[in-house]
Amino acid sequence: MEAAFVVPLLLVIIIGVIYLGFFLHDSLSMQVIIQRNLREAAEHIRYCGNLETKEIFYPKIYKKINKTQLEKELEALLKKELEKGLFLTAIEEIQAEASLFSVKVTYITRFKVSFPGVQHLFPNGQLPKEEKAIIYNPMKTLRSIGGLADVESRI
Repeated sequence: MEAAFVVPLLLVIIIGVIYLGFFLHDSLSMQVIIQRNLREAAEHIRYCGNLETKEIFYPKIYKKINKTQLEKELEALLKKELEKGLFLTAIEEIQAEASLFSVKVTYITRFKVSFPGVQHLFPNGQLPKEEKAIIYNPMKTLRSIGGLADVESRI
């Protein structure tokens, strides 16, 4: 009687811990890959570089870039990198947004393998997430502070 109750309970607990381990692995892997690529995209916006080869084009520093092209490149690069290395989750959709001050990626994941009961915790079996990187440009900050100092001296 006791074994009939304890053994299934232990199996469920062990499988749940393994499932949680795979889920955490996938979550952290996605976060690391996306944060690394967001940082590189921010540097691309700041210094006008190539996302795929990680080169910086020094003659074009601080020139305007095509944001829609950068967003498409970032989405394609993230899809390519996130296809491998995930155990339980799959990427449903990736959407990138770039501006002068930040780069944001919104992505939706779904579970490839679902543990009974886990699917009900997430609407439609999907888990939406968002990551953001801020583009810090010290020269623009210093210029704006200098502009404020000029206004202050005139008052």
